[in-house]
Amino acid sequence: MIHWRFWRWGPSNQIIGGFALGLVAGLMANLSFGDNPRLLWALDQIFAPIGEVFLRIIFMIIIPLILSAFILGIAGLGTMQRLKSMGLRYLIVTLALAMTLVGAAQLLVIAISPGSYLSDGQRKALTAKYGIEVQDDVAIAREFPGVAPALVNLIPDNPVRHLARALTVDDDGAGLPAILIFSLFVSLAILVGPDKQMEVLKSFFRGLFAVSMNIISFALKLAPICIMFLAFDFGARLGLELMASMSMYLATFTLVILFAFGIVFPSALMLFARRSPWGFYKAIKEPFWFAAATTSSSATFPLALRAAKNELRIPDSISQFVLTLGAVANQVGSSIFVAVSTVFLAEIFGVQLGLLEQVQIFALSVAFTYATPGVPGGNLPLLASFCLLFGIPPTAVAIVVSVDRVMDMGVTSVNVVGDLVVSSVLARSEKPSQVTEEAI
Repeated sequence: MIHWRFWRWGPSNQIIGGFALGLVAGLMANLSFGDNPRLLWALDQIFAPIGEVFLRIIFMIIIPLILSAFILGIAGLGTMQRLKSMGLRYLIVTLALAMTLVGAAQLLVIAISPGSYLSDGQRKALTAKYGIEVQDDVAIAREFPGVAPALVNLIPDNPVRHLARALTVDDDGAGLPAILIFSLFVSLAILVGPDKQMEVLKSFFRGLFAVSMNIISFALKLAPICIMFLAFDFGARLGLELMASMSMYLATFTLVILFAFGIVFPSALMLFARRSPWGFYKAIKEPFWFAAATTSSSATFPLALRAAKNELRIPDSISQFVLTLGAVANQVGSSIFVAVSTVFLAEIFGVQLGLLEQVQIFALSVAFTYATPGVPGGNLPLLASFCLLFGIPPTAVAIVVSVDRVMDMGVTSVNVVGDLVVSSVLARSEKPSQVTEEAI
């Protein structure tokens, strides 16, 4: 029985309760006051700032946490041979998940044809209302230098500059991948270096990781209240009228999400991780709801790491390796979003997509599973790039922007849960003798 006093609930129930209460209150405020200037002022000056306090604290410490966790995860594997084996299995599992879910998403969006339910008047109204918001995303898409130069640019020429810009308003999306590449080289150097000398470095990163997690624990005390304010802001700005106009698009995406959580993830857990799906979902409810509330894989990373260690009992070397990579890779939710949205927008604007184009959308969506920023709105420049590639007006992204926050809730939840599923599968495939943990 859940106690009626909110402050006596467990952390995960507080997050769920705060999110639900804020969302319902926000939707009611929207129905009652609409675009009333006083409501908009309250959202901008009170609810949004209070809601962002927690996220600011998380992002303040997230780079040291990711850096130390990734280095300790790889160093904890012990040998280059084990790293190669882990990397290959990670690639196989994540690729299989991405191909299954993106394929299912495309089949569903083609079968349901959600674009046919949006009238021409609704399309023009949404494009006019949200067109200004997508100008930066379109500009980023037009400036894409090509695959090869983009891959080269991921190698940091100045790691300190990337450390300073990552996950800030000045970040061009390359900050976090560049940090992980830098961390990879540091980790490899630790693996092949003399044990006595490398122990000093490992001790430093263990201390940095412990301090980062302590700061996260301080921040988590604010999480329920801040998430309630974030949810209120979200619900009050969105409203039910907008959701109704995009209902078939949202329904199609929701069906794909349900397919992931109801069939694909449980199958992977039962067949390859030998875990009960119900027990798994119960163990990860805190990072799941937090991911939905914040729509940021990076912000959810500390909670996912804690759930993997304390609830799922996954070895640290595996969870730190997989979940840190999950900040930029295994973004399968983002791939689903791009695949569904591209076909949806093509249908609205009368762009015919043949079999070849559908195959290209599938292949590119799967490929970009490994290169999407885990921050709110990180999918929109990628979607604008797809629009340019397939002859869809890039301003069409404005239609999706109208419900992007709703979509991001599903995207982030799939990304975070997918990382934990992959961690469980890889942990099961490890031989007991291979798991040589260092206490952190």
